[in-house]
Amino acid sequence: MAKFYLPLAATSILMMASHSIVNSGLARTPDAAAALAAFAVAQSLAVMFESPCYTIQRMCVALFKDKGSYYAVKQASLIVWACLTTLMLALAFTPLSRIAFLDILRVPPELYPDTVRSFRVFMVLPAFSASRSFYQGLLIVHKRTAQLTTNMLFRLGVMLVLATVLQHLTLTGGAVGALILGAGIGTEGLMAYITGRNIGKELPESDGEAITTTQAMVFFLPLALASVTNTFIRPVINAGLARTADPSLALASYQIAWSFSYIFVAVAFNVHQLVIVFAREAEHRISVLKFSLLMGSLGTVILFIVSVTPLGTMALTRMIGVPPELAVQALRAIALLSLMPILTCISEYCAGLLIIAGQTKYLTAGKAVNVVTILITSLLIARFAPHVGGLLAGICMVSGIAMESIFLAIQTQNISPVWPTITVGN
Repeated sequence: MAKFYLPLAATSILMMASHSIVNSGLARTPDAAAALAAFAVAQSLAVMFESPCYTIQRMCVALFKDKGSYYAVKQASLIVWACLTTLMLALAFTPLSRIAFLDILRVPPELYPDTVRSFRVFMVLPAFSASRSFYQGLLIVHKRTAQLTTNMLFRLGVMLVLATVLQHLTLTGGAVGALILGAGIGTEGLMAYITGRNIGKELPESDGEAITTTQAMVFFLPLALASVTNTFIRPVINAGLARTADPSLALASYQIAWSFSYIFVAVAFNVHQLVIVFAREAEHRISVLKFSLLMGSLGTVILFIVSVTPLGTMALTRMIGVPPELAVQALRAIALLSLMPILTCISEYCAGLLIIAGQTKYLTAGKAVNVVTILITSLLIARFAPHVGGLLAGICMVSGIAMESIFLAIQTQNISPVWPTITVGN
């Protein structure tokens, strides 16, 4: 399990670290708070269109068996990319952008032009992410997970170089961050293609009736819906932060807290892959669960220690270059977000069991529970405690993932004997 999973965890951690590179580049722009806020809002909406591409990786791991399934999944991936890009074009270049950003997300009018420019740069994400997820799926199926980590290192290198170069140019605003992130994801997608393109040729010929593109899409859609539902979390939180006493400061501090905290939350991102590969047999699930909880506990402990010691201030102000006033608010949210790694591990473990059992509808329901919890919590805090600023994000996210974990754990009772058999000391 460690040999398979640790490279996946390292890849996710490095991926989240790459967001701190983006924040570092934005923090050095002339109006850092405004640039960070515009980038945060644009990214939160762009991720809603990019997120179904993440599910392509799950589809690949579950369905890749032969060349027939390979070509069916590839066709389905191209359909997904084309649809998502068309939707982003419509939103970026029509009056829908004003409705989305000004009326729904309540972006301050002075941030609107920069937010739209950033969103237009993000239109490359579906293509890059679809390619990355497809070829990563091939690498995971063949247990070449270490290659994913290597590809991520190339991504970080490109982003570091670009962040350094752009701060010496005349470019300003959130679009700087969008360029850095887009180039990084594009590099990772290219490396995934280079290292994984020949694996499809090694798959055996179809034995019997091969899976069709339609069947692949039917499998894909419930998982994609769950992924899209999950992306509502950040826009909902942004909408709540936009209603606080100082929206620009709250949005900027949340962007910093989110990107920093999720470096440690990332240890849990691929627990579902671990479950799919190693926990198909019921007798293995206790071991997989213990390993998953160990990963989550490490992330939680480390993040909490960083948030309450000078290490956090040093990391934000000296390494990332965050202004002191932003760092203070961000660290308050990070302290609460330290609960996210362990809670996310529980949620991801349950999601893996439900995927194995074919009960993917509960993943969508679980994300809906998460979003509704965050929405209610966000509105209440914005209404009755608007001066909490970026702390609103920490409260909302922990509440949402806690409710999602409880909901999914209840659903797994029908398919797994794991939860009732765990006792203290076992």
